[in-house]
Amino acid sequence: MDTNEELIVEQPEAEAAAEASEAAEVVEATEAAEAVEAEVAAEAAEEAEAVAEAAETVDEAEAEAAAVTEAAPEEVAEAAEEASAAAEEPVAEAANEEAEAAEEAPAE
Repeated sequence: MDTNEELIVEQPEAEAAAEASEAAEVVEATEAAEAVEAEVAAEAAEEAEAVAEAAETVDEAEAEAAAVTEAAPEEVAEAAEEASAAAEEPVAEAANEEAEAAEEAPAE
């Protein structure tokens, strides 16, 4: 076989090898992206659970505040209002963490 014949045979083999390598890289990148996406989804689920728990705490605090407000003078009403505001802090914090997790998620 002369040099031209060798080039004709080797060129398609090299192209096929390059395409296979590129396909393997795409598969690897896709798998990595899917793993990151699953991790972000799990974190978002945890954050959603934390937000739900915090919201429940706020609801309980507001219910207590309403009960105290009906039965107590103005000073107690102010204290209940402060307790309700303090209970809302975990909700805001959990919402901020969820927003940060969403920002870190890769674009689909």
